[in-house]
Amino acid sequence: MDFGWKEAIAGVSLVVSLLTAYFSLFRPARLRVRFGKILLLQCVGDGSLHVKPELALLNEGATVAIVHEIAGELRRLSDDNRERLQWIETLTTEFNPETRGTDTRFKSFPEIMFVAKSQAVATRLLLTTEHPYALAIGDYELEMVLQSDGTSVRRTTIKSRVRIRGDDIEWFDSNKPAPEAKTGRNLRFQFEQGPNTNCYLRRLAKK
Repeated sequence: MDFGWKEAIAGVSLVVSLLTAYFSLFRPARLRVRFGKILLLQCVGDGSLHVKPELALLNEGATVAIVHEIAGELRRLSDDNRERLQWIETLTTEFNPETRGTDTRFKSFPEIMFVAKSQAVATRLLLTTEHPYALAIGDYELEMVLQSDGTSVRRTTIKSRVRIRGDDIEWFDSNKPAPEAKTGRNLRFQFEQGPNTNCYLRRLAKK
């Protein structure tokens, strides 16, 4: 019997059905990770630097993505000095009606994050330097590495830049916490795009 249009259409329909099933049910999770708009930096009593980025994780796959490890590195571009960052807390940010500002505080210790298919998750992390760390004027590269299971790529790396200026150093010096203090004031940086920027900057008050 000659192969006719009905058989061709049936074959195409089968292929389309199989592809639809793959993309909707079986395609491995695929993570897209982005930094948020605001970055917080904090010096604590022992001299360590706390780095608090916000991350947005989008799963473009059809299965659950399981993020089980996050680490970071801060690199000073002027001399390639590198400091590892360890994830020690997950944070939450809430609006404070009394101050008309936001409060960022402890939410949990590091835990596995599940990102469902076609879903997005936003979270703010607290990472600390392994050693006492003094910032200097200049640009820094902030790198985050996420390890995941159930994903087509198990290691995801993102990078951004932070610019430290003289006023920032003065702020840290004047707000240095006591040696026994476990926390300190946060300095807020905002990501700016434009000529000679494309980095996190602290918005300075106009004089």
